[in-house]
Amino acid sequence: MKRNLLAVGGLSAILGASVLAGVTAQSNIPAPARSSVNKLHTEKHPALMIALRSLNRAKTALTRADHDSAGHRQKARDLTEKAIAEVNLAISADKK
Repeated sequence: MKRNLLAVGGLSAILGASVLAGVTAQSNIPAPARSSVNKLHTEKHPALMIALRSLNRAKTALTRADHDSAGHRQKARDLTEKAIAEVNLAISADKK
């Protein structure tokens, strides 16, 4: 009986440590949906603001990428900058 309890206790400790390690390892993953949901009710154009944040994250990722992939990374970054400009124009158009 004691042996079974020790085995179950040890297994529980190992599983608990594994779960905590997994949560800690995944804490660096950005959670755009969580922060975006909180702002949906306060922003004037929530869909455009979500798109703008996503585009800015994409631009950062493209800037930090190691390889240019025959110029495609740079072209994607340029197009992302144009998309950011268009979204900003869409947001500012409503302010006029």
